[in-house]
Amino acid sequence: MTASLRITVVGPISGGSLSVAAASARAFAALGHDTTFIDNSVHGPDLVALRSAHVPDDERQKREVDLFLAAAEQTQRAVCESKPQLVVYLAQAPVLLNRHTEPLRERDIPSVFWFVEDFRVFTYWQRAAERYDHVWAIQ
Repeated sequence: MTASLRITVVGPISGGSLSVAAASARAFAALGHDTTFIDNSVHGPDLVALRSAHVPDDERQKREVDLFLAAAEQTQRAVCESKPQLVVYLAQAPVLLNRHTEPLRERDIPSVFWFVEDFRVFTYWQRAAERYDHVWAIQ
């Protein structure tokens, strides 16, 4: 039997990878790992409200960036508090800047970006990849 790990799975605010993130956390736990799931869907209603607000596009975009930055900071704190040995971030997880994963590198905690999108169609993974130690693609 292999030793269990403390694994933290970070989900997105919304989108198709949210269900994959939750299923991944359940799978790691079923395999015997001490698993923490950071469910960022709690920010979903705020995002929906922002996107339906009657404000100019530039103002809406600024408010969305502010929301994602706040979610990223909250996520970073939660990840550190979970004292992980491995962190798995799903596509669309609120990690916008290199500083959001730097504390992991400083503590030699490996991070994975699981890009559960078609990497040929959605290419933002190329800009995000430098934040993580490993990048997985589903397709």
